[in-house]
Amino acid sequence: MSFYPAYRSILGPASRALFRVAGLFDTKIARGLEMRRPREGRPAWKIEPLGRPVWIHCASGEFEYAKPIVTRLKAKNVPVLVTYFSPTYVDVITKFPGVTGVVPLPWDIASEMEAFIDHHRPRVLLVARTDVWPEMARVAREKSLPSLLFSATLTASSGRARGLGRWMARAVLSQLDSIWCVSDDDQKVFEAMGLKAEVKGDSRFDQVKARLAAPKPVRDELFADDPRPIFIAGSTWNEDETVLIEVAKRFEKEIRFVFVPHEPTDAHLQELEKRLGDGGLSSVRYSSATSWTEGVLLVDRVGLLAELYLKGRFGFVGGSFRKTVHSVMEPLGAGALTFVGPLHLNNREALELKTITSIGELKCVEAVSSAAEMTERLRLALAADPERLKAKIHDEVEARTGASDHVIEWIIRSCERVN
Repeated sequence: MSFYPAYRSILGPASRALFRVAGLFDTKIARGLEMRRPREGRPAWKIEPLGRPVWIHCASGEFEYAKPIVTRLKAKNVPVLVTYFSPTYVDVITKFPGVTGVVPLPWDIASEMEAFIDHHRPRVLLVARTDVWPEMARVAREKSLPSLLFSATLTASSGRARGLGRWMARAVLSQLDSIWCVSDDDQKVFEAMGLKAEVKGDSRFDQVKARLAAPKPVRDELFADDPRPIFIAGSTWNEDETVLIEVAKRFEKEIRFVFVPHEPTDAHLQELEKRLGDGGLSSVRYSSATSWTEGVLLVDRVGLLAELYLKGRFGFVGGSFRKTVHSVMEPLGAGALTFVGPLHLNNREALELKTITSIGELKCVEAVSSAAEMTERLRLALAADPERLKAKIHDEVEARTGASDHVIEWIIRSCERVN
């Protein structure tokens, strides 16, 4: 049996049944089901037509890949309709400037997808990174709706590239007009599956660049009148902070340290203050400090990490001594030499840029496994020319921007071809 008959008769109905059962036990899934419940006899996706929008589908946090594209479309006064699968990112999507309409993705049934496309009449379909659904892709092709998967990644070890997953992915992705991936390695895996893919980069680099070009205000007075370089430790957890406290003790007179906990609750901050004190370090909190002349600055606010990285010569990305590292893009975008712990294998940018030399023996991303190793590499970094170091890192980041502009050019060409 070929894929689509199997999907319509077995796989699709089974997956929908599993979601409904799982919704009895999982609040997030239950919320997603509730968001798809018809309202006043109308499907949840049936809002007022937006006037030939660009349709962007993002499973959830993949919306981060779409942000710079939405911004560019907003500048061109093009309406944008965003669909999502998981409800966890809905508030972020809804509040983002340039998003005209937000609705849950319909159930992946041919009749539902046909009705959705007929109602909204999108110009094109963009899928951010992953989450291409079978009937979504097939119906788009049937209706001559140009479709693009952008900022896609695929490793040879992925379930989508092996066994049953390979059979399904190849059948579905072959329905798309274009597949744009992040790297040469991704391209090789797609092509090994018999799919044509082009390397166009990662649009998140464009979003980081835009964010840092228009930073939110921070308390500049706290960072003034002290020539010592600043080390910004972002999104930290307890395990990261244990290592960082040891490093901060060794460089107390040479470097100013800023800790930005991933969860800056009062309970966590009080515990962190005690641990710093036990280690012989004083601390002040960002919100209440009248000045910062000694000790560690503890950031007790959220949403300022990108801007704070702009203050640092050095950065650290948390999670990498705990389980998995958070994104290294923001400190790199700020030009900071970026440190990560040993648990960074989940992060493509960290893996790539730890092989790229900044200056001398230093890499753009320095991967360390202990406080002693971080101390050694940080001592070497202190001796490096800060302007050359920053310029090299900026050059590496700049070379990876532009993916969003490629998408906009594709939209323009596709609309001209269809119209």
